[in-house]
Amino acid sequence: MEQNSITLLLRDKATEPTNSVLENALGSTIFEVYQQLLLTASETYQMEATWRFYNDGKAWLCKLTHGKKTICWLSVYQQMFQLSFFFTDKTVPGVMQLEIDPKIKELLLEAKPVGKLIPLVVAVDRRTQLKDLEVLIAFKKKLK
Repeated sequence: MEQNSITLLLRDKATEPTNSVLENALGSTIFEVYQQLLLTASETYQMEATWRFYNDGKAWLCKLTHGKKTICWLSVYQQMFQLSFFFTDKTVPGVMQLEIDPKIKELLLEAKPVGKLIPLVVAVDRRTQLKDLEVLIAFKKKLK
């Protein structure tokens, strides 16, 4: 699965995504951003991160949940990671009202629906994106 010629990593079922595997894949700077995101998700939003190998996509993905509710999915690429949020026609207008980077809103408006869900995939390659991600997480968490 290629996305803008960027290769999805963590494809080996036998290699669990330990911190050293993740740091090697992401590089130390982006690994720190990843760790900060998980710390904030856990401490501020009481979310749990669970890594699992998914045979359909043949890759390790991290599911971030609050209770039984999936907030977003995290996938790892060379020197970056992606967070994938899924919204419905009803919840997209709420995202458009959030105080986040207009480019993120554009991504959502351009996204092709997957069934009844509209994916918002945010490529994370710098620390300054954490604030927008927190806003999205808080919004998604409070949705019914």
